[in-house]
This record gives sequence, C-alpha cells and structure tokens, in this order.
Amino acid sequence: MTATPAPAPGATISVNLRISASGDFASSGQTGSHSVTIDASGRASFTVTTEDDTIQEEDGHITATVQRGSGYTPHGTTTSASVMVADDEVVRLSTPRLRVAAGGSASYQVTLDARPTGGSATIAITAPQGTGLTITPDRLTFTPTTWLSPQGVTVTVAKDGDFRGAPITLTHTVSGSHQGVTTMELVVAAPPVEPGQEDQQESEQQKAWHL
Repeated sequence: MTATPAPAPGATISVNLRISASGDFASSGQTGSHSVTIDASGRASFTVTTEDDTIQEEDGHITATVQRGSGYTPHGTTTSASVMVADDEVVRLSTPRLRVAAGGSASYQVTLDARPTGGSATIAITAPQGTGLTITPDRLTFTPTTWLSPQGVTVTVAKDGDFRGAPITLTHTVSGSHQGVTTMELVVAAPPVEPGQEDQQESEQQKAWHL
C-alpha cells in the first residue's frame, strides 16, 4: 500500500496507521497500530504480510486507516484503503468443519477450485493413525470436465474409540495437474444414549452414592 499526503509535507513526518483484517490472513503482529515515515517526496509505501495455510476460508480484506497524529490531519473521505486477500486452497469443501457422533457417520462434498490443466487431479483423503476413522471413498479423481461436479465423502467413526480432546484433522492432498493441501476439522461427539441406557446409568450412579 502507499500513503500519499496532500499537499506533500515540507519536512519528514510520521503518520499513524491502524491496520485491520477481515478473515484470518494477516501474519502475527501485522494488525493494530503502526506508523510510516513520509519525506518531502510526498509518498511512502508499506507492506502488510499475509500467511499461507491449508484451511479453507472466505476471501477477506486488509484495511489501513490513517489515525490522528502530529503535523497532519486525516482527510475526511480518503483516510482508509483496502485490498482483497483471496483464499488460495485448491480443494473446495462443502464445510470446513464436520461434526459426527461416535458410532455414527457424516458426509460432505468436494470439488476443485479451478479446472485442472494437462490431465486429471487426484485427491487423497487421510486421517491420523489410530483414530479409527473410515473414509469412503478416500481417493477422488477430477478431470477438466468434472472438476466442478461435487463428489461425496462419508466419514464413519468407531463407537468405542476415545476421541476426547482436540478435533481430528482430515487432510486432502492433491496430486496430478494440481498441487496443494486443504485440511478439515472433524469434531467427534459422545455417542447418543440408547433407550434404557440413561436409566441404567442413573441407577449405577445411585448405587455408587450409597456405597
């Protein structure tokens, strides 16, 4: 971005800026209060760095707003400027976060963000070892004519697994004419209480209370 005072200052001034962001794109320390030095040339450029990740998210904006300071006054109508930050994940998921009960299953859909060139693109879907997840299918193939057609994926969770703690990460790795990785969070909830099981649990708790 470029800050340009009007008229140009007769001497070097320090201009206070407020950097804000919509979306989780800005690198650590890039948002908040900053300053830029403008000399008699009448302009100064500054950079706001962003981070690349593997999480699918909506496009966002980085906005710089001139704050009050010594030796200048913010202009009433041109005190801020924004630039769009586009998400660059090559895999598009119908949801970035999937919730499923232990012993159950849940489904989502997958497409590509752009048409593959020079052949097909294959997506391999994996989960950490030991989680007891079954992913069906665990490989998807998209061609230049089917890249926008959603393909379904079903995740089945073992009922007796221990999934307490942080969400499980499903990784979607693209190979072929496209390259990239997109991740999804899988949240596993406790299995539903079956009929009669709740009364049995309450009875066991009462027995424990009388011991």
